[in-house]
Amino acid sequence: MDALLGQLETRLSALEHGPVNVPDRHRTLRAAIAWSHDLLNDDEQALFARLAVFRGGRSVEAITAVCGFDFVGDALNGLESLVNKNLLVVTEGLEKESRIVMLETIHEYAEEKLDERGQTREMRRKHADYFARLVHDAEPATRGGPDQARMLKQLSVEYGNIRAAVEWSLRGGDPLPGMVLVGGLGQFWHRVGYYSEGVLWTATALDSPEFSETASEVRANVLRAAGVVAFYAHDIDGGRHATHEALALYEAMGDDHGMGLTLIDLVATYLGTPEEYSGAMALAEKGRALLERKNDLSAVADMDCMMGELARMNGELERAKDSYESSLRVAHIAGDQMREAICLQNLGVVAGNMGDGRAAERLVRDAIRLFARISDPVGAIAATPQLAGVLAARDQAERGAQIMGASDALMEAHGVRHHPADEWQVAEYRRAIQNRLGEENYRRLIDEGRAMTYEELVAFVLEEKGGDQVVLGG
Repeated sequence: MDALLGQLETRLSALEHGPVNVPDRHRTLRAAIAWSHDLLNDDEQALFARLAVFRGGRSVEAITAVCGFDFVGDALNGLESLVNKNLLVVTEGLEKESRIVMLETIHEYAEEKLDERGQTREMRRKHADYFARLVHDAEPATRGGPDQARMLKQLSVEYGNIRAAVEWSLRGGDPLPGMVLVGGLGQFWHRVGYYSEGVLWTATALDSPEFSETASEVRANVLRAAGVVAFYAHDIDGGRHATHEALALYEAMGDDHGMGLTLIDLVATYLGTPEEYSGAMALAEKGRALLERKNDLSAVADMDCMMGELARMNGELERAKDSYESSLRVAHIAGDQMREAICLQNLGVVAGNMGDGRAAERLVRDAIRLFARISDPVGAIAATPQLAGVLAARDQAERGAQIMGASDALMEAHGVRHHPADEWQVAEYRRAIQNRLGEENYRRLIDEGRAMTYEELVAFVLEEKGGDQVVLGG
C-alpha cells in the first residue's frame, strides 16, 4: 500500500491550464479522456466507472470496499494505472492519508460509463452502505471522548460522500442506509454547525413513507438526531417533541444507554425555564445514573455539565460550580478535551457572575486555548463573547468590543449561533460593553473586530498579561 501511494504522484496534464469552460476546449478534453480510457483494460475500465459514485476525495480503503467487491484484478494496481493515465489525481488528506480525486470533467465521463454498464443503482447502494457503516461506527466518538476531534475532522473530510449518500438514499434510492446515516449524524451536524442541513435531512427521513417500517433503533436514532438539530437551530419545542419520542422508543426497547444519552438532549431543552427546574434536574439525575451504570464517562461528564447549566440558570451558582468541576474531572479521565474546554468556559462564566473577574478571565482564556489546540474553531469563537464581557467588566471594554465584533462575524461565516439558553448572557455582555464605550466608539471597535480572521482572533484573545494557568482535571 505505501509503495503504491508513494508512486501516485502524476497529475492530470491535460487539465493543468485552469478552467475549461470553452466548448471546443471541452470537446478536446473529452477526446483526451476517452483516449486515456480506451487504453485501460476491462478491469480498469470497470474500476474507473465505479469511482464515479464518490464525491470529493476517496480513500483507498473506501475505494477497495465500494468498488472492488467483484473486481477481478488487483484494485491497487488498477488505481496506479488510472493515475498514470492521467484519470486520477492524488492529494493528501488527514494524517497524510492519500486521497484519490477525479476532476469534474473526468467525473462526468465516469458517470456516463457507469450508466452504460447499468451499475449506477447497485454502486450507489454500495456507496451508501459503506458510508452508513462509517457514520454509525463514528457516532459514539462524535458525542465525546479522546477521539472526538479526530472523528469530527474525518467526517468533515468525507462529508461530500456522506451528503451524496444521504441524498441518493432519501430521494429515490434505498432509504435504509439514509436513515442510518441521518441517525448517526446528529452530533456531527451540531458540532460543526450544519444545523440547517441537519434539519432538512432529519425532516426528510421522518417524512419518508418507509420511516415507520424501519427498526425501532433506527427510528429512535433519527428522532434523537432530529431533536438535537432542531434545538440548536432554535426550534426548542420541535427539539423537545422529537427528543421525547426518541426517549419513548429507547425505553420501549429497554435501551438504558440510549435513554441516558437522550435525557442529556431532553434536559437541554429545559435550560432557562425556571418553572421546569425541579423536573429537569430530576431527569438529569435519572440520566446520569443510567450513564454511570453503563460506564460512559464522556456522557456522564456531559450530563454533569448540563446539571451545572440548569443550576446556573436557576441562580444556584455554587451548585453550578460543583457540577462543572465534576464534569471537568470526569471529562479529563475520559480524555474528552472538548468537554473540558466547555467546562472551563462555563466555570469562567460562573466566576464572572460571582464577581471574580480575574478567575473568569483566566478560565475563559484557558477554554479558548484548549478549543484552539483541538482544532475546534466553532467552540473557540463561541467562547469569545464571555471573554469580551469579562474584559469589559475589568476596564478593557475596547478590547471586549473588538473581540465581540470578531466573534459576530466569524459565527456568521460558520453559520452557527449561540446556545439558545446562552443568548441572554451574550446580550448582557454586549449591552455592558456598549454602555461603557458609547454608541460611536462601540460601532467603530465592533467593525474593527469584524475584520479579524479566526487566527487573528485567537492570537488577540490569548495575549495574556500574566495569571496562573488552570490545571485541567484538577
